[in-house]
Amino acid sequence: MKKIINAVLVLALFCTMGCNAMGNSNQGDPMPVAKLLSQNLEQAGLHPDTLEKADNEHLKGGAYTLNYEGGALYLFAYANGNKAAEDLLDSVDQNGFFYQGDKRMAGKPHYFLRDNVVVFYLGEDSNILQILEQVCGPQLRGMDYQL
Repeated sequence: MKKIINAVLVLALFCTMGCNAMGNSNQGDPMPVAKLLSQNLEQAGLHPDTLEKADNEHLKGGAYTLNYEGGALYLFAYANGNKAAEDLLDSVDQNGFFYQGDKRMAGKPHYFLRDNVVVFYLGEDSNILQILEQVCGPQLRGMDYQL
């Protein structure tokens, strides 16, 4: 009987933790934006791979990586677009660098917003930047570029 009570208590604890995490989650669904990006990458001949969960040290949204032939896009999904825009504007300066932390990056940072998803691209490929503009609209933060 004691084992059953302990099992029920442990199950209730995990359920409560899971429900609280879901209720307080700052994360949303990245799939609609990832699907649009994948379609455009495929049309450009860049053969996107699957969307994978990633580690996130900088932005508050759920982090994902969308790999494609020759590079990757990083998606940060939020509960809604307002939270996504607020976190991006509060965390990243106009040139695409985090207010807190190292200003060195391996390429030029670019941040776009579509619905509830911040899309981060580190690079200079005009084809990728054009796809990001088509799917997301104008860049919100990041280095200047020309198409």
